[in-house]
Amino acid sequence: MLTLLANLYGKVRAAWPVNRVVTVLTPILFAPAAGYVAVWIPQHASALGLPPIHLTSAEVLGLFIAGGTRALIAAYKWLDGWQRHEQQAAWALDAKDAPPPAPAVVVHNTPPVASVPPPPARAVGAQSMPVGTLVQAPAQAGPAAAAPPVAAAPAAAAPPPQT
Repeated sequence: MLTLLANLYGKVRAAWPVNRVVTVLTPILFAPAAGYVAVWIPQHASALGLPPIHLTSAEVLGLFIAGGTRALIAAYKWLDGWQRHEQQAAWALDAKDAPPPAPAVVVHNTPPVASVPPPPARAVGAQSMPVGTLVQAPAQAGPAAAAPPVAAAPAAAAPPPQT
C-alpha cells in the first residue's frame, strides 16, 4: 500500500510540479482565502482580545482586495525565485558538460587598444566650442551693472610728411 501511494505521489509530482500548482491555485484558492482572512480578522477582533473594529462595506471590500493582492504578490515573488533557481540549476548542469575554459593569456607592456577621441564640437550661436566649455552669461543692463568708463588711449602721432 505504501509503495502504491509513493508511486501515485511521484506521478502527480511529475505531472504537476510545485510551480504549476502555485500558478493554478493562487488565483482560484489562495488569493480569495487571503482576502477572507483579511476581512475576518477585523470582524472578529473582540474574540481575539483586540478592541472591536467597525467597518463599512467599502472598507471590507478594500480589505478583501488588499488581502488577495498580497497573496498574488507573494505568489509572483515565489514563482520568480523558483524560475531563478531552475535557471541556476540548468546552468550548473551545462557547466558540468562544458569543456574547461582555455587559460587566459596576459601580455604586458602593450599600448592601449584604442584611445578615446576628444568630444565633438557643438555650435553655440555663431561660435563653435568644444563640449564642456563654460560660457558666461551677458551682464544685466541697468545702472548697477554698467561698466565704468574706459579712458580713450591717446592717438598715435602721425608720421612727418615726406618731402
